[in-house]
Amino acid sequence: MVDSEKFKLAFAVWMQKTLQNKIAGKTVAIDGKSICGTSKYTSSGEVLHIASAIVSEFNLVIGSTECATKTGEITAFRELIELLDVNGAVVVADALHCNPKSAEAVIAANADYLFVVKDNQEILHKDLKLHFKDEAIDHQTKEINGSRFETRTAYVSYDVNYFNTKDKWPKLVTVGAIHREFEEKGQKSSEWHYYISSKKLNGKELLHHARMEWRVESMHWLLDVHFTEDKSKVRDMNVEKLLNTSRKIALNLVRLFKEANCKPSLPLTSIFKQNLFDLAQFARFLAFFRLNLKLD
Repeated sequence: MVDSEKFKLAFAVWMQKTLQNKIAGKTVAIDGKSICGTSKYTSSGEVLHIASAIVSEFNLVIGSTECATKTGEITAFRELIELLDVNGAVVVADALHCNPKSAEAVIAANADYLFVVKDNQEILHKDLKLHFKDEAIDHQTKEINGSRFETRTAYVSYDVNYFNTKDKWPKLVTVGAIHREFEEKGQKSSEWHYYISSKKLNGKELLHHARMEWRVESMHWLLDVHFTEDKSKVRDMNVEKLLNTSRKIALNLVRLFKEANCKPSLPLTSIFKQNLFDLAQFARFLAFFRLNLKLD
C-alpha cells in the first residue's frame, strides 16, 4: 500500500539529512544492478534494473532509481544526479555513462565527474592510449592479497588540448590512466584503464577515486549474500521496489551503527545482530519518516 516512488524519494531525503553536507570531496559511485529473479514471477516477464548511488568513503547508499534495461541506466544516472545532493563530490561511473550529456548533468549539480573511457568513445579512447604510451609515472601502489601480488600505477596529464574531442566534455581538465599488474602463482597479467575528469587530480587522487568505484559493487554483493535479493519470489513490482529500498536502508542503518558503536574488526553479521536490537536508533529513523514525510 506504500508508493515505491514516494518511499524512494523519502530515502534520498533521509540520507541528505543524515550526511548534512559531508559529501564534498568524497566519491559518489553510481552503478546499476538487475534483480534477476523478477523476470520469473512478474506477469510481464520484466527484469527490475536499479541504479544506485553510494558515498564510497562512508559506504552509505544515498539514493536509487529503477530503469527498464541496462541501457536505460544512462537516463537513470542523470535522474539520480538531479535528485541527489552531490555538491562538491567526485561522481565516478563506468564507461556506460561516459558521454557529454552525463558530464553536463554532473557539472550542473556542482560536482565533478570521473568517467572510465572505453570503445564507446572510440576516438577519445585511442587518443588516450597514444597519449599515455610514454607518460611518466605519477603514483604507484603495491599490495599483497593472499597469494596475489598487485601493482597499480597511475599516470595523469593536464594537457587536454592534445585531444580532438576535448570541446565535447564540459570543464575537462584531467586525463589519466591506471595500469594494473597482477602476479599469482607465477602467472602474470595486466590491464589498462583510461579516465577523464573535470577535477584536477594527481596520481594518488586518481587511484583513490577510481578504486572507490568498487564500493557500489560491494553493496550489490551484500544485497545478494545477506538478503538473497536475486532469489526474490515477489510477484508485485511495486513491492519489489519497496524491498530494494528497504534493504539499502537496512545496510545504511548497520553502517551508521557500526561507525558509532563497534570495533572495526567486528564481523558484519555480528553488527547486524547488535543493530537489530538498537531500538533507539530504529525509533529515530521511523520518527523521521512518519513526521517529515507522512508515509503512513
